Amino acid sequence: VLGTPRSVPVAVGRLWVLVGVLSALVNNTPMIAMMLPVLQLWSQRLGFQVQQLAMPMAFASQMGGSLTLMGSPTNFVAQDSFAKEGYNLTFFDMTLPAAVLFLAALVYALPMAPLLLGKRGGLEATLAEQPAAEDQAFEVAFRVEPRGPFDSVRLDECGFQRIRGVVRVDNVVRADAVLAADSVVLAGNDFVVFWATAEGVVSLRSTRGISLPLQKQVEKLGAKRRMRSVFEVELLPTSTLIDKPLVARNLRFNHKCAVLAVRGRCQGFAGAPRAADRQAVENPCHLVEGTSAPSHSFDHFVLKRGDVLLVEAGRADVGSMEWTSDFGIVRGIPNSAPPRAGRTQDSLRSVLAIGGAVLAVGLYVVGDQVPALKNFTLTNNLLVLVGLLLLTRTLTLKEVYESLDVTVLLIIVGAGPFGDAIQQVGLANWIANGLVTMMAPAGQLGVFFAIYVVCAGLSNLISNIAVIVMMAPICANIANLNHYPLRQLVLLVTIASSAVYTCPIGHQTNLMVTPLGRYSWGDFFSLRVSPAAVPHGALCFCLLVLGVRAAREALCRRIDGGF
Repeated sequence: VLGTPRSVPVAVGRLWVLVGVLSALVNNTPMIAMMLPVLQLWSQRLGFQVQQLAMPMAFASQMGGSLTLMGSPTNFVAQDSFAKEGYNLTFFDMTLPAAVLFLAALVYALPMAPLLLGKRGGLEATLAEQPAAEDQAFEVAFRVEPRGPFDSVRLDECGFQRIRGVVRVDNVVRADAVLAADSVVLAGNDFVVFWATAEGVVSLRSTRGISLPLQKQVEKLGAKRRMRSVFEVELLPTSTLIDKPLVARNLRFNHKCAVLAVRGRCQGFAGAPRAADRQAVENPCHLVEGTSAPSHSFDHFVLKRGDVLLVEAGRADVGSMEWTSDFGIVRGIPNSAPPRAGRTQDSLRSVLAIGGAVLAVGLYVVGDQVPALKNFTLTNNLLVLVGLLLLTRTLTLKEVYESLDVTVLLIIVGAGPFGDAIQQVGLANWIANGLVTMMAPAGQLGVFFAIYVVCAGLSNLISNIAVIVMMAPICANIANLNHYPLRQLVLLVTIASSAVYTCPIGHQTNLMVTPLGRYSWGDFFSLRVSPAAVPHGALCFCLLVLGVRAAREALCRRIDGGF
């Protein structure tokens, strides 16, 4: 979906739209957690500074969360808080104003994010920090997927050489013909030969559009891919695997692992095994032309003394008797679990997750209009969906528990008593009267501006959920005093409370992207580097003031018509 844009503004636009749309249907916190490694690999491959993309991604997730009711826990708190004041926030109530703000902020972010962000080191500094890795590189071949994102794309435009851990792109093999890597246009089923460290191989395997030709052998390890990782191991001098043709089935049965790549000792570039030394006399291993990388399996590949193997195995199997008898030094590669993509069951799980979410939302929306479907509430629908995802192993119980924010749940539980207390002690009336009196000379625009500043300002310092709970009775009193439609104030408070763009501690997504982008507090505090704050603040209350005026005019026309 993200593709291979050639400029930072185009990359910002694609990322903004994708993250915003996803945030409208999925809670933005786990969605950002999922996108962080994708963003890091994508920016490395494109050669863009991740600082120019990480903060816009966080802001897009916050603004996208306002497009629908289920986009953020904040919206559910607003629904509960304002229901006590006589207004029920529906699923698409915020969609129109939030969509206008979302697009306006996108227009602002396209030129401003590349201009104002990413001026502290960036990708070049990150790459410069990498130690020389030629002596740790494996020779691997990846197949270009037909009709994939790299089919019919020039190799030098794919950005493979910028992926961290990739030492160099050696050549391209097409139908047993070796092509120079310079300016070649890739085609489906081409083999691209890389020199990469273990981390580089893991990153390449996570890149959509190319696949490891050994994947069929790896899949024979079975299910429970979440429990597997990639390990770098060295053959012991006493290993029974030395100087014998490798049998992948035996290795899979005895050692519970599959070989991804082999690095020899002091042979060729970076210790590559020489193809002539690795062939069995009978039934030779099929290698990619001009390389020592197998085209589909390591069967009949001859291992030598001192070889270093890159293998995928279950973490629980490391240290078994078979491992300790054949493998010496073992180094686990962090975050190297195989990607859950490319298999039929993966596609079915994706269809179930997306279709289930759409069905859950659809039944909830229709349930408001059809009495027979009134029991299909959003909560009930989502609980059934989570149960189905657990049954199909799309999610695990551990992942479900980790996605729960206990702090948010406690705040939601305590929201009712807190709002009642504000109402009973008269604080809501006092603040409402104060705001109305102070901003009366400025009219509706002044009142809306004051509410926006209070909500957006406090949300950057305390929980935006607490801000909504506090402002709900206040806004209800303001609506009564000024005869404003309560709906407009509900939308203003809910959307403004999500405008957490000037402080890293104001929202979880800001905290999550801060280490990746190396942002300082000044980056968030300064409006000049907040690509969403200016248009969001200006348009938010202006749109809603126009909505109030339109509602008043419609009401007056109805009254006049009645007379």
